[in-house]
Amino acid sequence: MWQRYKDQGLVVIGVPSSSFGQELQSEAEIKDFCEANYQVDFPLTERETVRGADAHPFFQWVASQGHNQPSWNFYKYLIGPDGKVAQSWSTRTDPESNKVLKTLEASLPM
Repeated sequence: MWQRYKDQGLVVIGVPSSSFGQELQSEAEIKDFCEANYQVDFPLTERETVRGADAHPFFQWVASQGHNQPSWNFYKYLIGPDGKVAQSWSTRTDPESNKVLKTLEASLPM
């Protein structure tokens, strides 16, 4: 999805999380793992807490907008050009599913 839509304005940012007790020890190990196993070539942040009172401010903001905080890895949020959460999808939703792509395409500039 990133490769397909980045020239149309899509920005993908991966947020490794310490909330689920399974991340590797260092950001470098996380980056290497994601590149090797998921062909990730979009930016990754430092490891962040994504759930609860100690969640990174972004995830607190998402929750304040009526969207769930991630329940597991690979949770997805689409922030529209207006800066609002356009949609969120659970871990189980494939990022290349029709419902994700349809919503994404509708939010990209023509």
